[in-house]
Amino acid sequence: MVFVRVFYVIFIISVTGSFLFAQKTLTLEQCIQLALERNLQIQQAKINKDISKVNFDQTKYNFLPDLSGSMNWTRTFGTSFDQITFQRVQRSSTFSTPRVNLFWNIFSGFANHYTRKQQFYQLSAAEQAIEVTKNTVLTNVLGTYLLIILDTENLKVAEKRLESLNMQLEKMSSLVDAGLRNTTEILNLKAQIANEELTIVNLKNQLKKDQLTLLQLIEEENITGEFIFPPLPELDMEQPLPNLQELIQKSLQNLPEMKQAQMRLEANYFSKKLSFANRLPSLSLSAGLGSSYSSNGGIPQFDPVTFRYLGLRRTSFFEQIDDNFNQNITLSLNIPIFSRWQNQKAYKIAEYNIKNAELEVELTKNNITKQVQQAYIDAENAQNRFRAIQAQLKALTTNYEFAEQRYQAGTIDFYTFYETFGAKYKAESDLIQAKYEFWLRLKILEIYQGKNMGF
Repeated sequence: MVFVRVFYVIFIISVTGSFLFAQKTLTLEQCIQLALERNLQIQQAKINKDISKVNFDQTKYNFLPDLSGSMNWTRTFGTSFDQITFQRVQRSSTFSTPRVNLFWNIFSGFANHYTRKQQFYQLSAAEQAIEVTKNTVLTNVLGTYLLIILDTENLKVAEKRLESLNMQLEKMSSLVDAGLRNTTEILNLKAQIANEELTIVNLKNQLKKDQLTLLQLIEEENITGEFIFPPLPELDMEQPLPNLQELIQKSLQNLPEMKQAQMRLEANYFSKKLSFANRLPSLSLSAGLGSSYSSNGGIPQFDPVTFRYLGLRRTSFFEQIDDNFNQNITLSLNIPIFSRWQNQKAYKIAEYNIKNAELEVELTKNNITKQVQQAYIDAENAQNRFRAIQAQLKALTTNYEFAEQRYQAGTIDFYTFYETFGAKYKAESDLIQAKYEFWLRLKILEIYQGKNMGF
């Protein structure tokens, strides 16, 4: 018997410990950090930035000359012409021509300079694209976390409503048992209790749904565990809002969307210059070192007395390479005269791209201005709504307490009582909604200003 009790205690402790271990607390800061670390779109944006960085680094080396080497080996059979010894041969022959070549583009209308500038601004735009994606992820996490806190608060209000109705049911049951009220009042209360229980089920389902959305945003693989999302710190609902025009100005200066559009515009300016550079003359320098070898080559032999030709003395590969060594240098000027209007069309397209980029800057500016204005008005409305609902809730609470007394005394019917009951708890839910709406809009305004948010 003692053994059974000990086993039971150990079992309970192990189960409880496993349950507690399975719980995982995720604060808002942790959720944001995990989302920024794991988000695949951010990782893609970083890879695109790395590609732009490689392209930009390459433009630095475009100013250097090209250096290449070549070596070939050819074997011919039958009759052929030996281009090294300049003779017609009727046997198998072997040829080789090693070379080292250098090419340097001295001037190409500053094309290399413009390309480097263009790639610099494209790299800057890619860096801002990372920040744009981060802000999108951050806003999504903020909004979803807020929904979870809002669901939790609404669930507490619903449970409080249910508890209040159960207390009314107990009191009404006592009155019915005493013969002071009829059974209809109990049936009405039970019906409303059933409605509240259904509301709680729906709120719990919505809470699970929003929790799943947040876990997916932070790329959490284990979604079956128990997660705890701590409430947000209290917010000063009376704090003054910053000046709207200053908000707009700071947002236009700090938001990566605006910087990205401006960097793309600058890149298009240099794309136009690059198109014009292709219409200018170019100057290049080329040089080379080379030699040749032929199995038919050799040094002519003559009789020292009669000077009669005795034939060729075959020489080795390295002897011929040394004897046939040559150098060359070439300075080339290329003047574009007619290119089927390709350069002109490319220049015209570059001009259209600039116009599009300028419109994109204006469009981004307008969108940011509208977003800041909307967030500001939403924050202002939420703050005013909170104040109004706060005053309304105070009056509705007093009215509910008075209606509760009258209902217990039997001077009003159930529906009149429930109307004041529902109005009070609806005001509580509306107050929570306005509070967190104000909180979210303030955080969004902080993002627009480029601030590090404090929680």
